[in-house]
Amino acid sequence: NPPKRIDFNTPELQRKRRIRALKDRLTRWYVLVGGLAVLGAITLIFFFLAYVVAPLFQGASLTSRDAITPAWMQDAGKPLMISLEEQNQVAMRVSDKGQALFFDIDSGAELKRVDLPVPAGTTVTSIGEDQPGHPLVAVGLSNGQALVFRHTYKVSYPDGKKTISPAIEYPYGETPIALNESGGALEHVSLNATDSTLMLVGSTGSQLNVLSLTSEENMMTGEITNEQKRIDLPQMTEPVKNIFVDPRQQWLYVINGRAQADVFSLRDKSLNGRYKLLEDGEAQITASTQLVGGISLILGDSKGGLAQWFMARDPDGEQRLKQIRTFQMGTTPIVEITAEERRKGFVALDAAGKLGVFHSTAHRTLLVDQVVEGQGVFGLSPRANRVIVEAGGKLQPLLLDNPHPEVSWSALWSKVWY
Repeated sequence: NPPKRIDFNTPELQRKRRIRALKDRLTRWYVLVGGLAVLGAITLIFFFLAYVVAPLFQGASLTSRDAITPAWMQDAGKPLMISLEEQNQVAMRVSDKGQALFFDIDSGAELKRVDLPVPAGTTVTSIGEDQPGHPLVAVGLSNGQALVFRHTYKVSYPDGKKTISPAIEYPYGETPIALNESGGALEHVSLNATDSTLMLVGSTGSQLNVLSLTSEENMMTGEITNEQKRIDLPQMTEPVKNIFVDPRQQWLYVINGRAQADVFSLRDKSLNGRYKLLEDGEAQITASTQLVGGISLILGDSKGGLAQWFMARDPDGEQRLKQIRTFQMGTTPIVEITAEERRKGFVALDAAGKLGVFHSTAHRTLLVDQVVEGQGVFGLSPRANRVIVEAGGKLQPLLLDNPHPEVSWSALWSKVWY
């Protein structure tokens, strides 16, 4: 007899096939929905990353507040510098009258006025600051002397209320230091202080005067001895425009003439080189400052250009001043440059009243905005989020939002000179 055929259409097998088909359809939908969910999640992650990363590449923003015309400005003299303290509550203004005036940043109200111990019959002719982040200031006088002071801000909490008490200190005494022995007015002055040595430099015309003040403590008796030593350097023929001392007190940078920098070695007391700063024969250097750390110089010119320079080794191993990168703010002369205290950024103001925000290593121009009419003097807070510009007898407070200036495509993917 032939074998008995199997019946695949029994009710039991039909029920199993229906269940299997249902499971197959459900599995197909599970896989489809799961795959789409994974793709959707990855897409959302990309959108989230873009949402988080995109602000890193955005520029800075500036918010202007109402201009202030404080009563004290009528007899306050010409401003030489404006400085803001850490908490963004108190600012200091030093004038050519030899006064340091502290005022409230928000209201402009006068908080304290200090008359600097300037000898009778002399006037303040110049001012210089230590590198960014160091509150040491020197004022040059019309009799060839220089006075060094420090501005401090003590925070206290009387009756539970936060109070900032500004003060002026004289770490090298209240008696001005004779810098130019011939008595000529100091047209420019600069300084740098370490734990043991103050390097003080002034100029009159093309004449340089360099003085080193060293303090030594006797480990046995605790007695402190002070020594003054003059450093004779090769003299120049062009009038000086600005002076900067390297924080290691190795190099002295002298901006002079139309667009020239003379670099002196303070250790060898010799000229390292004379460097041409601009190729354009019709342009000249109009403003300059040191970046945080004091190694780099930022130079602004009469055609709205800015450039970063610092000492680097040539192929022959010699240290030379080199141009590292350039920026273009506009077409009007740069009148003031101030460096940030904690980042490699800086802020510049031109003669037309435009404010520019830049970052050196990222090679970014983050903002150029009109803030005042005409030339002014400004101060930048240590946190680099507040700016005060004085122009036309008014104070213009500004809020600066610049959280990520150091990020750029060139900084991420190209070689960067620090």
